[in-house]
Amino acid sequence: MEAISFLARELKGVVLSVAPLVVILLVLKLAVFRSPLESNRQFVLGSAITVLGLFMFLQGAQMSVIPVAESTGAELFRLNRGFIILIAFAIGFVATLVEPALAAVAHEAEIISVGAITSKFIMGITALGFAFGMALGVTKIVYNVNFLHILVPVLVALAVLGYFCDQTFAAIAFDCAGATTGPVNIPINMAIALGLARSIDGVDPLTAGFGIVGLTVLGVAGSIMTVGIMKSM
Repeated sequence: MEAISFLARELKGVVLSVAPLVVILLVLKLAVFRSPLESNRQFVLGSAITVLGLFMFLQGAQMSVIPVAESTGAELFRLNRGFIILIAFAIGFVATLVEPALAAVAHEAEIISVGAITSKFIMGITALGFAFGMALGVTKIVYNVNFLHILVPVLVALAVLGYFCDQTFAAIAFDCAGATTGPVNIPINMAIALGLARSIDGVDPLTAGFGIVGLTVLGVAGSIMTVGIMKSM
């Protein structure tokens, strides 16, 4: 009974999270624009699938992926520091390729550019940038580096890249960067970072374990803008 009660509360939370978005869209379409739904049945069924899918994903991640990622991070400290950073790079790269929000942004970019910028190309470059940011964040943890000593040079580099980069690539860069902060990447990478930070002597998980998400976002923006500059040469 406790398990059923817990799942019911979690499902209610997902419904309350999704409901405001659905209501706003319905009000805009039906009341403001006075445009009927293409299919009432399809809309209701799709909304139900969205709620159920999000509920199942969140529960599955909390039951399996996040605990495994955190325990993996806790065990990583036994390895060589360089190998830890390499593993973080690999995990960041692979996790980004399955991020659903990124796939949507990359697909739209390919449509708008009429195939000039392919979705596979965008996802590959984005994954490399995210992996670089992930590796940078783990480097901060394993060497206990002051966050500002990493953040300030990265921000300066991004400012320079943004100045020389084509506006199209700059815009895509920041949209892709935001799209990587989705339900796949963030729980996994945060769990690994916090698990690793808790396991290293002299490292405060509160100061060292956080900040990695920001670095991955900046890594993505930097990688795409760099490619944009190279293509314009």
